[in-house]
Amino acid sequence: GRESVMEILEVDDDIRDLILHESSALKIREMAVAKGMLTLRDAGLQRVLKGITTVEEMIRVTSA
Repeated sequence: GRESVMEILEVDDDIRDLILHESSALKIREMAVAKGMLTLRDAGLQRVLKGITTVEEMIRVTSA
């Protein structure tokens, strides 16, 4: 079977302000993570801890 691994950015007022003020992607990401967003790597790690996938596969699909 297949499992999806995704990173979802919920755009609230704070994130919207950063985007409108042309903040860096890093700053937007830091704000999103501070607000509880799971990064792609963290979402993959959760699946590793649940025994759904392996560390090797998680690294393969989440590496840039």
